[in-house]
Amino acid sequence: MSDRVRSEVEETLGHRLRNVTLVPGWPDPNLPRAPLMQAEADLDAEVRFVFTSRVASHKGIDLVVEAVRRLVGSGHQNFSVDVYGAGETAWLAQQVAALGLGDRIRYRGVLSKIEMTRRLTDYDVLLFPTAVREPFGFVVAEAAAAGCIPVLTGTIGAAEWLFDGIDCLKIRRNADDLAAAMLQLLLMSASSRLQMRRRASELAHRFLGFDHALPRIEAVAERAAAGSAPVDPALVRACEAAMTVLDDMWRPAELA
Repeated sequence: MSDRVRSEVEETLGHRLRNVTLVPGWPDPNLPRAPLMQAEADLDAEVRFVFTSRVASHKGIDLVVEAVRRLVGSGHQNFSVDVYGAGETAWLAQQVAALGLGDRIRYRGVLSKIEMTRRLTDYDVLLFPTAVREPFGFVVAEAAAAGCIPVLTGTIGAAEWLFDGIDCLKIRRNADDLAAAMLQLLLMSASSRLQMRRRASELAHRFLGFDHALPRIEAVAERAAAGSAPVDPALVRACEAAMTVLDDMWRPAELA
């Protein structure tokens, strides 16, 4: 799903892979394109940020809370962050209460995949300061397709398919960069922000749609079938064992 994953596989195995096909993540193909219309009355409305992932430190919820604290401490109030997902919700509630951020950060519970994807059209910006080795991050494709500008860790797989400052903002995974990106969007004119939302949606539908991914997947399957030979069960078990070893090597302890 990304060139970085390919590089990690090659480094782990000790040789270059041949015939590699990169297939990015995709949004639900059944969802309609977001209209992305904005009335003049909405130009001064608050910027709507959303965090939707596992509510956990490896997904960056602690960085979101710290970034919001810094922005509020600097006098910025014209924004909100809605949080969706399961996980360390008690910790989140405690932090929000202790820091007095209840009017800026609101926990909205857990929605189904399809409901959450549709809800993304209600937001201006996705906050996704996830772990630096995230293989892709499907929510980025879903948000972009919905016209929700991704602010994402610049090293993850999805970042390879987007253009910094054009249809997303790429950050280093720390509170300084996250707060700076949020501030950039807060200070941006509403018309410029809307233009970025439209560019994100256009790119996602043009390059990240399932109609683009499916032919690549089918081509790989056809190549494999054309050169296939009788399958040795021992080889299948060896491949499964190799993938288990690779997974153990790559997966951080907190994700195990």
